Amino acid sequence: MDRIQPREEIENETGISGFFFVMFIAFVFGLAGCQQEGTAEKAGQKIDQAAESAGKKVEKASEAVITKAEKAAENMDDAAITALIKAEILSDPLSRCPRSK
Repeated sequence: MDRIQPREEIENETGISGFFFVMFIAFVFGLAGCQQEGTAEKAGQKIDQAAESAGKKVEKASEAVITKAEKAAENMDDAAITALIKAEILSDPLSRCPRSK
């Protein structure tokens, strides 16, 4: 005859096997999650790389604009000084040519 198991033995066997089953499933999903990067991770990395590249290009462009603005300011200063010198020369009475009558 088959022996009828007491209720405690059944609960213990189910509890232990259920625990191991849950641990096994968690282990399998844990390994699966660590194996390969998904498309979302790859897309995120590409977005990060594109943002970094764009940031570097913007930085280079801003440096070029600043350099050109500084050069333009120097040219304007030179032009203003040249205009002042020319005005002084033209207003000097000794630099005028005598008019013929």
